[in-house]
Amino acid sequence: MNINNKAFYAILALLIIVLLGIGGIYWFGLKAPKQASNAPAGTVPANTANNGKTLLSAEIEAVLSAKISTIEELAANQIILKEVVLQNEKNKDLSKNAIIALDTKWRASKGIDDFIKPFLTNKIAVALHEFQEKNPGYPEIFVTDKIGLNAGQTNKTSDYYQADESWWVDAYAGGIGKSYHGEIEFDDSAQSEAISIYVPIKDPVNMKAIGVIKAVLSITAIKSAL
Repeated sequence: MNINNKAFYAILALLIIVLLGIGGIYWFGLKAPKQASNAPAGTVPANTANNGKTLLSAEIEAVLSAKISTIEELAANQIILKEVVLQNEKNKDLSKNAIIALDTKWRASKGIDDFIKPFLTNKIAVALHEFQEKNPGYPEIFVTDKIGLNAGQTNKTSDYYQADESWWVDAYAGGIGKSYHGEIEFDDSAQSEAISIYVPIKDPVNMKAIGVIKAVLSITAIKSAL
C-alpha cells in the first residue's frame, strides 16, 4: 500500500468516527425523549413538571375553557348572588364548633330529611335546575357561601362543609377567586365519571369572592362537544 492509499484510509476512518459521533448525539439528544412518551391517544404527554397530573389534549382543554365560561355566567345569576349574600349574613357569626356540628348532622342524615331538603328546593336550587335543563351534561351542581357551607344544590352532597376541601380553597383563593377544572374522576354524589369545574361567585361591585360553585361535567358531555 502506497502513502496515498494510507492517507485515503486514514481520512475515511476519521470521517466514519465523526459520523458515528454525530449519530450518537442525534440518537440520545432527540430520539430518546420521543421514545419515552407513551401517552394514550387524545392526551398531551405528561411531564414531571406537571406534578404527575395528566395533561388533556388541546381540543378537550378548549371545551373545558368554554364550559368554565358558562359556569362563570351562572355564578353571575342575580338570584344566586342575592341568596348567597343572604346566607353569608346569616352565617357570619357561626363558630367553628357550630360548623362542625352542622356538618356532622348532615353526614349522619339518612336520605333527604328536614335539614337537607331546603337546600334542594330553595331559590338557588331552582336556578341550578333551570340551568341544567338548558345545559345538559351537568349531573350535579352546588353552591357554597364564603365560609364553605352549602347554600343550594341539585343533589345531596356527602357533606355540608366544603372549605376543608382543597378544590374549595383553590377556587375561593382567599377571597380573590380562581376558576379552574379538576381531573377526570368518578364523582360519588353524581355517580358518574366526570371532570369538575370550580368557579368563584363574586360580588359584582368589588369583585371579591363571596362563594363558590362546583359543577360536575360528565365525560359524555365533553365528548359530544368535541
